[in-house]
Amino acid sequence: MCFDTTPLNTGHKGGVCAVLEKKLGKQLLHFACRYHVYELILRAVVEIYWPEINGPDMPTLKRFQRKWQEIDQTDYDVGLKDKLICQVLKNVILNFVLHRLKVAFHLKGLRLKYQE
Repeated sequence: MCFDTTPLNTGHKGGVCAVLEKKLGKQLLHFACRYHVYELILRAVVEIYWPEINGPDMPTLKRFQRKWQEIDQTDYDVGLKDKLICQVLKNVILNFVLHRLKVAFHLKGLRLKYQE
């Protein structure tokens, strides 16, 4: 099932995805919308460089939005080439996966043992 990543959809007890699986009587593949996943990645990047600022009314993001049409979109560099961003994203993704596994194991009455 494809969905956006709001808690309304992803909540493990009352989220739409969980309710849908219960109604169908089986587990479904969770396929979060790439657009919304990219928003999470962008948020993680912003938190690295501007940790004191958060929320959608960030002046830097507002200015970026206003200037979007003036930006040469054919000449850019991928943020994943930055070692700090890669490390943070690795940690964010690993923590997300571990959390989802813990939830899945907890729902089945099992314990997840993980060592890095």
